[in-house]
Amino acid sequence: MKNHIYIHFPYCLYKCHYCDFNSHARSPQDIPYQKYTETLIKEIDTQIKQEPHRLENKTIHSIYFGGGTPSLMPATFVFNILNTLERHFTFTNKIEITLEANPGTLNKDKLNAFKEAGINRISMGIQSLNDNYLKRFGRIHSAQEAKDAITLLQEVAFPKWSVDLIFGFPNQTNNEWKSDLSYILKTDTNHFSCYALTNEPGTHYTQQIKRGQILPTPDDQLTDMLKLTYELSDKAGFTAYEISNFAKGLNYSEHNLGYWHYENFWGWGAGAWGQSDANNNQGNIFLLRTHNADDPHEYQQQIELTGTRYTEEVDYPTAMFEYVMMGLRLKSGISIPEFNSRFNQGILNVFESGIKFSIEKGWLEHSGDRLMPTFEGFIFNNAMVSSFIQD
Repeated sequence: MKNHIYIHFPYCLYKCHYCDFNSHARSPQDIPYQKYTETLIKEIDTQIKQEPHRLENKTIHSIYFGGGTPSLMPATFVFNILNTLERHFTFTNKIEITLEANPGTLNKDKLNAFKEAGINRISMGIQSLNDNYLKRFGRIHSAQEAKDAITLLQEVAFPKWSVDLIFGFPNQTNNEWKSDLSYILKTDTNHFSCYALTNEPGTHYTQQIKRGQILPTPDDQLTDMLKLTYELSDKAGFTAYEISNFAKGLNYSEHNLGYWHYENFWGWGAGAWGQSDANNNQGNIFLLRTHNADDPHEYQQQIELTGTRYTEEVDYPTAMFEYVMMGLRLKSGISIPEFNSRFNQGILNVFESGIKFSIEKGWLEHSGDRLMPTFEGFIFNNAMVSSFIQD
């Protein structure tokens, strides 16, 4: 099984109206870059000292800096974090090290500095190329700045880069979405992700809906937009290897594959989550999941005072369902032998009714030793996954 690391940088310049991630808006001069980095490094060192048998000298396949807006960080701090990780872990020769970035936070010198620090992949949060939607939903960049950021990535010839897009803004037309997507498909990128706009609890967007100030895009239109995405990306040579992720060739996101394959990952930083196998030596407990305090100040106190994190035990039934839920997001689906070996139970028996129901609905195929979602299974993925809850 592969191992992965997630590093969370919780600060951003402005909280987007739809964002429910652990992000905290600060002006650049109020972000405690050095203090936060020192705390994060202390957390890494402390946990590895406390659990050397679970962590020390593990081989790492990917590292991901998420946020917040990690591209606000000075490259020297990114280097210090990576240097700390390399002291404790073994990096594969082809390790993928991704940093999330927003347009307007990068220039040529900073991109080159990130590259020298060890970053070899940028995930650029474009979200939209329409100034109307960018402004209405709290993005701090313009459409032109987004295009300039893409041009910059191409000029610097960054090893790998990906683009994030959102569709389904209220009143957005299919032609507007087609225009955004078509622009991205003509760039040099070999990977992009796109997600339907959702109204998550506690966000400004959700509050607007509750007050009747805005109407969300109907589900049938979101479905049409998703189908349009698959159609256009396929014509441009991209494969939808996951419901919302598209790649040319085998340029998949190694880190995201780690989540979908339910592999080990360790998370450090404010609000970061992690999970790793419990090595089947604790009865009905399959894996251990860790979680840090969300608030950066509380997180720093937590690490400085005790160095400990919140730990959750995940039992076998929960882990098996989560494994299936993640695996059914992938075009390649689930390996039956791998599930059976990992959980020491047969998936065809454990989820018999859900599998049968999904096959009858045309959402799932049993092909050889794999269970794979069909195109309709991608479109109606939530309904398909829900059918497995009943087992």
